[in-house]
Amino acid sequence: MSKAKSRTLESPYHYIFLEVSPPTEHLSLRYAIQKALQQTFGITRAGIAVDILSEEGDSVVIRVVSEDAKYVVSALPTWSNPTMRVLKETPFLPSGDIIDE
Repeated sequence: MSKAKSRTLESPYHYIFLEVSPPTEHLSLRYAIQKALQQTFGITRAGIAVDILSEEGDSVVIRVVSEDAKYVVSALPTWSNPTMRVLKETPFLPSGDIIDE
């Protein structure tokens, strides 16, 4: 009898759920994320690729390469206009459901 192999689904991406205050349009949000990265880690990390997947009011979902997630999560709270608060981060998008408190 052969032994069954288990496989895990690994994603090269990391998903970060944010609360943005005040709600900001797409390009301004991308600029704020880039400036937060530059302020915290310098010009090299300001070039981290960030995909904005969803914007609904003050709720935003972004996607970054897994290796860069720690830099993005660390930099976002340092920026003040708009204020960006990390609600959740996960390597698996469907696990990111946020329940209203």
